[in-house]
Amino acid sequence: MSVIPTDVKGTRGNARWEFETFWQKITRALDRLAVNRSCRTMPATAFHRAKYDLDRCRRLMREG
Repeated sequence: MSVIPTDVKGTRGNARWEFETFWQKITRALDRLAVNRSCRTMPATAFHRAKYDLDRCRRLMREG
């Protein structure tokens, strides 16, 4: 059985290795972006409270 190393960097003359590492960097950056955004999401209770407040304000504006 052969093992393909993933942490080996290519030499300067090997453009294929440089191309792969570029795309790996891009995917890692996108993964970090998604993780950061998911950590900053609004909690469900705050979301429902805000939705209730918006509905209450709409009702008050229609009545007044």
